[in-house]
Amino acid sequence: IYAQDVFSLSDRLELTAGGRLNYAGADAAVVDPDPDDGDAIDPISEDFSAAVGSLRATYRLEDGWNLYGGVSEGFRAPNLSDLTRFDASRSNEFEIPSTGLEPEEYTSLELGTRFFRDDFEAYASVHYNFIDGLIVRYPTGIVRSPTGDVITEEELDAGNVTTFNEVTKENSSDGFVRGFELGGSWLVAKRLSLFGALAWLDGETDSLTPDSPPEPLSRLMPLTGLLGIRWISEDESWWVEGTLTMVKGQDKLSKRDEGDRQRIPPGGTPGFSVISIRGGKELFEDCDLFLGLQNISDKDYRTHGSGQNEPGLNAIMGIDWKF
Repeated sequence: IYAQDVFSLSDRLELTAGGRLNYAGADAAVVDPDPDDGDAIDPISEDFSAAVGSLRATYRLEDGWNLYGGVSEGFRAPNLSDLTRFDASRSNEFEIPSTGLEPEEYTSLELGTRFFRDDFEAYASVHYNFIDGLIVRYPTGIVRSPTGDVITEEELDAGNVTTFNEVTKENSSDGFVRGFELGGSWLVAKRLSLFGALAWLDGETDSLTPDSPPEPLSRLMPLTGLLGIRWISEDESWWVEGTLTMVKGQDKLSKRDEGDRQRIPPGGTPGFSVISIRGGKELFEDCDLFLGLQNISDKDYRTHGSGQNEPGLNAIMGIDWKF
C-alpha cells in the first residue's frame, strides 16, 4: 500500500513525498530433508513488514535547468530460496536452509541536475546508499556430497569423493554503494543526433570475519559507458542508430567472487567494447519494424557476474507496437 503527493512550495520549488507499507509472507510446509538423520526440517512460516518513505525536492534554477535531491528507503524480504534452499549453488558450494533471516534495509541519498535547451540535453547525478543487514552466504565448515550427504573424515581421507563446502545465509553485513551517472544528447544537424552515458559504482560490505577489513560488494558493476549516433529521416518514418558500449574490466572482487570460478574468471572479468547497429521503419502509427545487428566485431565477452558469455554476431528482427 503506498501513497504519494506533489506539493508546489513556490514557482521554483516542488516537493514530492511518499510512503509505503510493505508486507511479505513466506510459507514452506515441506522443506528438503536433513541427510544427517532423515527427518524433515521444521516447516517455515515467516512474516515480514516495513514502513518506508521517500522525500524528493526539485528546484528550477532557470527555464530548462533543474536541480533535484532526495532521500528514500527500501527493504528486501528474504525469499524462499534464501530460507529453504537445499541444493548445490555456486562453485563447489552446497547451500542449506537459513531460518531466522530478517529483511535487508536500505537508505539512499541522491543529488542531481538536468539541463535541456534547444538541441542539447544533459543530466548528472550522484548517489550514496546505506545497506543494513545484507543477506550473505558464509561457510559452516561442513563438507557435503553433490546429493547433500555429509562427508565424514574417513571418506575424505579415503579420497575419490566429490566435495561441496556447506554454506548458509545470515544478515551479517552492513555496507554502502556509491556512484555517479551522467549522460546527454545533442542534435548536431537537422536529423542527426549524438548521445552518450557513463555510469560508475563502488561499494563495500563488512567482512564475514570480524578481524578482517571490509571487502568489495559482490558482483560490483564496472565502469560502463555508451556512445551512439542516430539518424532520422525527414518524414520521421525511418531511423538508424549505431552504438559503442564500453565496459572496463572488474578486478574488485569479494572473497565470495574470488571463489566463484563458474561465473567470474580468475583475477576478475575482462573489459570489452561492443559495436551494434539498429534501424527501423514505421509501419503505421505507434508500430515500428526494426532490425538490429549486435556485436558486429564478434567479440567474445561476458557481463560481470553473469556466469555465461554473451552471443557473438547476433541479428534481431522484431516489431515494436505500442497501444
